[in-house]
Amino acid sequence: MTLVEVMVGFLVLALTVLSALSGIMFAWRVSDSNLRAVTALEIARSVSEQIITLDFETLQLTTLPVDLPSSPSGSMTVGTWNNRSEDIHDTPANTADDLIVGVWPEIEVTEDSSGARCARVVVRIFWEENSFFTRRTREDAVTIVRSPVAAY
Repeated sequence: MTLVEVMVGFLVLALTVLSALSGIMFAWRVSDSNLRAVTALEIARSVSEQIITLDFETLQLTTLPVDLPSSPSGSMTVGTWNNRSEDIHDTPANTADDLIVGVWPEIEVTEDSSGARCARVVVRIFWEENSFFTRRTREDAVTIVRSPVAAY
């Protein structure tokens, strides 16, 4: 074998390794993006399920006794962003890879002419992701309708 053949062989090998590494990095970033989205939506689902279990009169308060992950207070303020961070990669020493998430609960109580009341609860959520070399903010919402149950 000549030196030129060896150099061409190394070049082909290097290109193969770089293309495989590029595919692996792309798959890792897509996986991380999906992990962040699923975790954020799980937080929104958890908040909406906790709101469903509250007494109807409690829904008219400005502070709800709803717990979020990493919450120092154990409550949420209605009509404002309640920001939290979640260590989704289980790396306590590295906060740069934490999921930054915000939850904005909106509650609108309405009453019709017959006196029937219902509450429309919208749990808005945003989260940040660092995928594909940029920091992007994603948003979604969960909407539920709640009415008081008559006591028998």
